[in-house]
Amino acid sequence: MLRLVPLAYLLFIIALLVWLVPVQLASRMNWAAGRTNERDAADADEALACELKAARKRITCLEGELAEARRRLAARPEADDPLYRRVGLNEGCPDFVVVSARRAFRAALHPDRHPEARKPAAQARFVAAEEAFTAIYKRRGL
Repeated sequence: MLRLVPLAYLLFIIALLVWLVPVQLASRMNWAAGRTNERDAADADEALACELKAARKRITCLEGELAEARRRLAARPEADDPLYRRVGLNEGCPDFVVVSARRAFRAALHPDRHPEARKPAAQARFVAAEEAFTAIYKRRGL
């Protein structure tokens, strides 16, 4: 019987090792994985902070460009000719813009496109726009 005690003790130790070693390894791996996840989360937070900083810098740059464009637009003189201003054009616009604008005005203001109650007002706007465009066409030789 004395011989069996050390053998039983040895089997008990082996069983404990077989059972405990994987459990300890798994817990250490989970701890390392948790630490890796924490590191990944910290890296992700740092990346988001960098992206946010870059976005804020871009917004500041765009706001500066917008302010500059508004300043230049305010400094630019209006079209001197009220004929062009009446139809929303600039004197220096190309001819194809004038032609396109006239077509758009005709399509939008034509009296047949409006109900009976608004036809007289539409007719007046249509005639005023046509007169303006006719005068512009004469000046440009179109």
